[in-house]
Amino acid sequence: MLTYDPAVPVRRTWSQALAYLLWLISTLLTVVSISALRQGLLRLLIGLSRESGGLHGTGPINHWTVEAVDQFGILIFGALGLVFVIICERIYTDGAEKGKLAKRFGFVTGVQILLLALSAIQAA
Repeated sequence: MLTYDPAVPVRRTWSQALAYLLWLISTLLTVVSISALRQGLLRLLIGLSRESGGLHGTGPINHWTVEAVDQFGILIFGALGLVFVIICERIYTDGAEKGKLAKRFGFVTGVQILLLALSAIQAA
């Protein structure tokens, strides 16, 4: 005979709420990562343009090229970030249902922190 346990829906609701809270944290880390990637790309382009003759149109990488790559970089990094955030939402909600939310959040956050650490090393 099946019995109704009123605590089960409450636990499920709290785990789903926690999943969305962790998802918001991952979303914020994604925005920070996108900003760090953009800054790294700009540093790389400016460094290449100075080695090739400067930003004033005297080398193969002028300021128009830097601006175009920056704008397309924002577009591409933003699209990749959006896809990543959507995938994270699915990973977290599935993890909440299966009881593996902490493990999945740890993995995703570890990847994001690794990306930020690599950006910081590149900036130094």
